[in-house]
Amino acid sequence: MRFIAAVLFLLFSASAHGDEKVAGVKTGDPAPFDGTCFNIEASARIIADLENSEASCKIKIDKALGIQAAEYDLKIANLEASLARCDSLCTERLDIYKNQSIYFQEQLKKQKQLHPAWGFVAGVVAGSLITIGSTYAIVQITQN
Repeated sequence: MRFIAAVLFLLFSASAHGDEKVAGVKTGDPAPFDGTCFNIEASARIIADLENSEASCKIKIDKALGIQAAEYDLKIANLEASLARCDSLCTERLDIYKNQSIYFQEQLKKQKQLHPAWGFVAGVVAGSLITIGSTYAIVQITQN
């Protein structure tokens, strides 16, 4: 198939190369079929063009793949850098939260807490004062 495409390309190309000769053959001529005959130079050029087109295509494909691989490598490197930054930021935040938590715990420990007995005494005194005040108020109201 590639050979036929190369032959058609050669037939319709306007440029002349070296001493190439292309001759058409019809039925009844010395060749037993309709077609085109090539001399050695023309055949060599067709073969060289085919080999060069494959190499050229491979070079173009390799270049495109190289560019694509470089772009993907850049994207991967950028994503890895972004991930490292996020990881670092999260680690720093966790350290800050841990330090704050430790600080608040120490502040709570430093605060003086009342002994439960003092809470009981304060409750008894407050209750007694309320009872005495209520009794005094009731007595004053009933005397008037």
